[in-house]
Amino acid sequence: MHYENFLVPIDDRALAHLDIVLAQKLCHDECFLLRWRVAPENGSGRVALWCAPGIALSFQFDSAEPVEINRAWIRDLITSSYSIGGVEFSDEPLS
Repeated sequence: MHYENFLVPIDDRALAHLDIVLAQKLCHDECFLLRWRVAPENGSGRVALWCAPGIALSFQFDSAEPVEINRAWIRDLITSSYSIGGVEFSDEPLS
């Protein structure tokens, strides 16, 4: 995912789910924060990006093949998007 001039490395499976949720929010002219934790092997910490209709955001997938969508994960991400903290990107639920 590219945010302005900042490259956010996200695997295709996770990116496909974010693509759906972020597109839904932005097509309704909603502004929100996108948050996630940085893995310890990448230095730890947290990241928050402000997302709004006028900000350049693009999605680049490594594979041309679409992934199977986990509706529970979409539901979790959408639910978090209406919280004060914004979209909290989390691990995929098992079910």
